[in-house]
Amino acid sequence: MFIIRKILQSHILLHKCFLFVIAVFLFTGCTYNILFWERNIWTEFDGLFVIEEPDNLNKYEELLPEMFDMPEFPMVGLFCADYYDTERWPITLTKYLSPYLESALFIKCEYKGTEGWYCPFMAVTTEAALIAGHRLGYPKILADNILFEKTEDGWKGSTMVGDVEHLGLSFKTDPLDSLALYSQVKSEFVRGNQVSDLVFTTILLKPPAEGPEVVMFSTSPPPLVKRVPGLALIQLGGPLEGLIESGTVTPALYQHFSMGPGQNPSGPVIALILIGLVVTICIVIFIWILRWVKRRKTAR
Repeated sequence: MFIIRKILQSHILLHKCFLFVIAVFLFTGCTYNILFWERNIWTEFDGLFVIEEPDNLNKYEELLPEMFDMPEFPMVGLFCADYYDTERWPITLTKYLSPYLESALFIKCEYKGTEGWYCPFMAVTTEAALIAGHRLGYPKILADNILFEKTEDGWKGSTMVGDVEHLGLSFKTDPLDSLALYSQVKSEFVRGNQVSDLVFTTILLKPPAEGPEVVMFSTSPPPLVKRVPGLALIQLGGPLEGLIESGTVTPALYQHFSMGPGQNPSGPVIALILIGLVVTICIVIFIWILRWVKRRKTAR
């Protein structure tokens, strides 16, 4: 602190340079904070995805906030995902969110004539992911354990809250093209080869699950690298029990998403910021050395 104070006192230009360095840090941090949710921070992840019709419409309405209307075709979306690579903050190069797992259930709804998906349940494995989700309106909770693993003939996702499995998906690859089994109502989930081309409207409440503020935004995943059709056995428990009968087997998808090498949009930004910081620090050190040399000569 003594050295820094001396440097700041040595010349007004040095003071300005240090303020500039601080401003760069604040600017990049705030800018990325603002744009945080307008871009894909999940650069690579795997997940199981299912869309199914509800078995219990009373339970469906119970999960739907009163300000939302029932859609013409009630549908339930479920997923379990392993986010093992995320976007990096431009200065420290550390990740926004450490790797975490997540599972969620969405139900279709309408709000003032707009159809979208409301999330009554979402569980995560880290505090950072929990806080980040609450900022958007997702009613995230910390799960005691979320499992996402490769099995002998597929993948398995399981979410435990306490001793109760709230959401479970046991996926097996299907030798037949199970996508063909999807009804026309589900076609929006699987059309084409690039599911990442789809944009879904999410409708949430702030504070999460309470309101009164209603927020709507569009979301889409990063580029799809791999998609495997199959069949999934669904298990629902806790507050979700009965919405879809446990033991239901339905067409599902395993999907791998990745930004891919060179596709990370923050790369050039990181490089420019780091170059700017290095140049600024070098200028500060150089000016300080010149001032120090000048004082030494004056003292003689």
